[in-house]
Amino acid sequence: MKLFYLFLSLFALLLTACGANSTPATNLPANATGVTPGDFRITVSGDLTTQLTGQALAQSSSPASPDQSLTLVLFAAGAADAPARGVTVVMPADIASGTYPIKSYYSVFDSTGLVTGVGALFSEPGSADNPANLFDASSGELQLTSLNPVSGSLNFNTSSPEMTLTVEGVFNDVPLIAAP
Repeated sequence: MKLFYLFLSLFALLLTACGANSTPATNLPANATGVTPGDFRITVSGDLTTQLTGQALAQSSSPASPDQSLTLVLFAAGAADAPARGVTVVMPADIASGTYPIKSYYSVFDSTGLVTGVGALFSEPGSADNPANLFDASSGELQLTSLNPVSGSLNFNTSSPEMTLTVEGVFNDVPLIAAP
C-alpha cells in the first residue's frame, strides 16, 4: 500500500506538470534563493552527486483514505542524458508549520496504514531487474515554513549496502492538491 501511494504521487506529478510560475515568493525558506513558486532544488552528495530542480507536487489524502497523510513529491523528470530522480516525503495530514525529525519512509506507517511521523526516501532509476532504486532516510530534518502552499526545507541521510547519501533541498510555495 505504501508503494501504491508513492507511485500514485509520481503519476499525479506527471499529470500536473506545467510551466514555472514567476510570481514573487511569499513563504520562501531562508536557503531557497532562486527557487520559483511551485518549484524545488535538491542537492545529493555522497556516493552519488547530483543537483535536481523542477516542479513539485503536494497532495493530501482523501478524507476516506485510511492513511490521512500529506505527500510531497520532488522529482526531476529525466532526459536522455539525465535519469528521473527525486524525493518523496510523507507526513501526517494534521502537520503544522515547524521543524520535524525525518525517519525511515517505511517506519512512519502504523499497522493500519496511518502515517504517524515524517518519512522520506530518495529514488533513482534502477536496472531492468529492479526498475527503481529506493534509498530510505535514516535520519534528518524537515522544516515547514507554510502548508498551503507548502514551503520549507529538508535534509536527510540514507544508508544502504548500495549507497550512502546526504540529501538537502528546498521547496517553495508548492500548491496543495486535495485528493478526491
